[in-house]
Amino acid sequence: MGSEALMNYYERLQNGIDYIEARLDGEIHLDYVARHAYMSLPSLYRLFFALTGVTVKGYIRSRRFHLAAADLAGGHETILEIAFRYGFHSHEAFTRAFKRETGVTPDQYRKKNQQYYFERINLMDQYYEIQDEKLAAKFPQIRVLKKLAPMKVAAYCYVGKGPEMHAWREMQAWLARSGVQKKVKGMRFFGFNNPSPTSPDQEEYGYEVWATLDETVQVKDAVVQQKSFAGGLYAIRHIEGNPEEVMGPAWQELNEWLKDSPYTYGDHQWLEEHIDFDEVMDNPISFDLYMPIREK
Repeated sequence: MGSEALMNYYERLQNGIDYIEARLDGEIHLDYVARHAYMSLPSLYRLFFALTGVTVKGYIRSRRFHLAAADLAGGHETILEIAFRYGFHSHEAFTRAFKRETGVTPDQYRKKNQQYYFERINLMDQYYEIQDEKLAAKFPQIRVLKKLAPMKVAAYCYVGKGPEMHAWREMQAWLARSGVQKKVKGMRFFGFNNPSPTSPDQEEYGYEVWATLDETVQVKDAVVQQKSFAGGLYAIRHIEGNPEEVMGPAWQELNEWLKDSPYTYGDHQWLEEHIDFDEVMDNPISFDLYMPIREK
């Protein structure tokens, strides 16, 4: 099993960001970024925006201008030399793009001692709590999320045999007929048992699925509902592979971690986030498990 199988999607995206940062003064191919983030290119576009609030192309552009601005302030190189370093083939093209980004030309920036910043993103600092070293060493695949932010979601619940497949199929159909997936950048997909099976051999139970929405979208549908979720504190564990084989042991590991941690179970929703869905939502092999917690 490769190291990528141990990473949740926050860590995978950080891996992609680190790859970008090492190549800002060179050529960056987004398919290589996706490869280093251990996800498909469509998932990279979707999840990068979901976590950072900027597109991956926008991040690369703004980070390059941040570095270019620092080089301009240093005053040791010509504007053309700086333009070439960050992928521009002429003084004029760099000047137009730099002014679009910062509001001033490179020459004005240098002469007027302007300030332009777009700092490197560190998702680990932004999203994770610092854990006890011994606990982290004992459970290296478990992380504590500072807080899952409140979300507005489109929700659908199916009760019966094989509810996961039926629920995602209905959600995919609604997204297609409503056009919502094309309107919402950074859409994320969550699911959970509702109601849960009461025994391991129970074939009929419920599964509810969520697709996150932005404030511009209002759900008006006879089948799919709109809900609000308040978010909360979570412990996260990533899994890869057949859910029937790997999900149970991973939830058990989270429960074992909880016994040694300074947390207890929270009252908010247990969640499974589906990471690398393809367009028809039939690739359920990459998940982040979210166990709700609160401080003891």
